[in-house]
Order: sequence, then C-alpha cells, then structure tokens
Amino acid sequence: MLQRRETQRTQAGLSSQTGRRAQFRPQPRSCRFLGMARVSLFSLLLFLCGLDTARSEVYLNELVWTPTGAVYIELYNDAETQVDLSGWRIETNLGSQPIPQNTVIEPDGRTVIASTGGLHQPIGGMLGIIDDLDRMQDRVRYGVFGGAPAPPPSTGLLFVSLARSPDAGSDPSPPRVPNADGLFWSLDLTPTPGTPNDVPNPDLGRDLCINEILQDPYATLPTAIEICGPSGFMGGGTDLTGWYIATAAGIQPLSGVVPTSGFLAITVDPSLALGDTYRVDLYDPRGVRVYQKSIYGVPTPQSVSHGDCPDGSAPPDGYDYVTCGGGVDFLPLANTIGSSNAPNGVCLPPGYGGDPDRTDEEGGSGEGDDGDGHSGGGEPRGDDPSGIVREESWGKVKAILGTPRR
Repeated sequence: MLQRRETQRTQAGLSSQTGRRAQFRPQPRSCRFLGMARVSLFSLLLFLCGLDTARSEVYLNELVWTPTGAVYIELYNDAETQVDLSGWRIETNLGSQPIPQNTVIEPDGRTVIASTGGLHQPIGGMLGIIDDLDRMQDRVRYGVFGGAPAPPPSTGLLFVSLARSPDAGSDPSPPRVPNADGLFWSLDLTPTPGTPNDVPNPDLGRDLCINEILQDPYATLPTAIEICGPSGFMGGGTDLTGWYIATAAGIQPLSGVVPTSGFLAITVDPSLALGDTYRVDLYDPRGVRVYQKSIYGVPTPQSVSHGDCPDGSAPPDGYDYVTCGGGVDFLPLANTIGSSNAPNGVCLPPGYGGDPDRTDEEGGSGEGDDGDGHSGGGEPRGDDPSGIVREESWGKVKAILGTPRR
C-alpha cells in the first residue's frame, strides 16, 4: 500500500511539472504517418528552395544603348538548370518593364532582350534585373550615379557597349551586384552580344591621371582636360597615340605626349558634350580603362576649373564630385590647364590672379608671397559675379588651347 501511494505521488508530481497528465502510451500509427508527412513536406520545401536558389544565378552581362533610348541587354545563366524568366522584369531608376513570357535561358547560356526607351538616363543611372520573387538578381550603376561608365549610343558609325569584365561565364564567376561597379564594367568598342565578352578588366589608377577639368559655364574658353604623369606614376613621357577618352555622348582619340612628371592639356571635342554629361573616362590603346573624373554636383556658382590639390591626388574611381574627392583633394581652382595646379607649391582658388606671366599691374608677378599667405600674384578678383577671372588671367590658357568653340 505504501509503495502504491509513493507511485501515485510520483505520477502526480510529473503531472504537475508538465501541466498535463503523464502519458506513456505509444502514438497511434496514424499520428506517426502524419509526422512523417510533415517531415517529408518540410524536406520538399527545402528541396524546392534549393532549386530556386540554384536557378537564380542570372547575370547582366552586356548593354548596348541606341539613339532612341532603347537598350539591348544580354543576360547570362550561370546555373546548372534552365531558367524561365516569366514574371521577371528589368528595372531602372525611372521605371520597370516586364521580360516577355516564356523567355528561357539554358544552363551556361545567354539571351539578348530589348528594353524600350524612356527607362534610361543617358548620363547615368541604375539598371537591374528582378526575378519572379521580387529579388534583385543583378544590377549595374553607371555614369554619374555609379562606377561603371555610361556608354554613348550606338549608331551606324559607332558601335559600343557597356560590358561586364570579366565575362559572367568566367571561372571563377565575377560577383553579382558588386559594390564597386567601376571594377567590373567597362566600355567595349567591339561589342559581343550573345557571345562571351572580351573587354579588358579596368585598371583604375594604374599610371596616367586626369588632373583638371576645364568647363567654362560662360563658354568663353573651350572645354578641356589635363592629363598628368606626376612623380610616382609610371605614365611620365607617355605617347598618347591609341589612347582615347569617352563620355556618355561620344569617344575621342588622343594625341601628344605627356611629359615625364608633367602635364598635357587636351581640348575636348564639343561632340562629347562634357558640360552636359559631366564625366570623362580615360582608356589606353588596349581598351583598358585607367582613370575617370566627374564634375557632376560641383558647388555653385560653377567655377571654370576643378582640379586635384595636390596634383594627381584625387581617387581614380570617382563618378561625381564627392566620390572624386570633392572638397578634399578635388577642388574649384584657378585655371592652370596644361601646368601644375600648384605652380608655387600652393593650389590657387578660383578668381586668383596667379598667372606667372602676368605683370604686377595685372595682378602680380606670380612669384613669392603676396602677403596674405598665397604664393602667386594678386588678390582674388571680384569683378565677375561668379568670382571667375577671365580674359586677362587666361591669356596663357588660350594660347595653349586656342580660340573657344561656339
């Protein structure tokens, strides 16, 4: 009797701890089947999720702009299974467009689709591919809104694309949705839509630099850039034959020689519309993009000239004023196109009459300290509402660049 009461107390204690009557009976067979079914359903969901993850390896690989604003887009499937793009869409910062139903990409395959005009900004933007689960599969930011260059529209005389480099089918595969678009995209003057890309990888900051951009808002002076090969760079004494610059409006071959540890002024052809496209990229003869510079978002009123201070110090991968070092080592400066931005060791601010060829009557000899902590000649001029010194102080610049183009 005592043993039975102890057993009852023990069972009552277990029941009080669990909050329900202790059960030791085996589960019915139907319950076991239900549990197995739940496990099987969970495993099936995991399997399907795994398939979805595997099939989602779709890359943007090459983009070709047309004069109408339409874009031809090459997609690459890096998965081991076929991908149906039904329900997918192309999305930009201006809107989206569905990909045609039943568009299929085979494993290790490519397809080219067309995006209509009205979704793309010529000077830059974002273009991405969104899957049927509303996930961003890949995207590229270009022009003045990202590191990749903005390609000029392809015409009968010019066929150019924005191409991923290395190609999406490379081994190892390049990253999708990269943080640094400028390191994985470049312009290709021999596009290959539907086949692997062969454009060289960018090598930003390798040798030559763009040290100054001259963009006169008053159109008194021609637009120009300054190529530099300062000490520490391997580009001194570089023959620019075969080199070229590009904007979102066009491409211009270069000529001339960048002196050792020196500077060379290049007049930018009006067809490149640098004043409207804001960004310029520099390419070597092999098509390697080595530098990029942008005046998008410069302070207003706009200065005539913006340059590195000290020479060659700004980041080589910027795409707007801030990412180019704006306010730090890329600044509004006195126009010194074709020569150092700090002719006497000090970078001269806009409106400063520091042309070394000027006389004292014109604003100083350009030598020594003028007493206010600046080396060079004369006080900043205030006769122009923008603070820009123009006709007299740019005499030397005009001699270098020639007469303005209207």
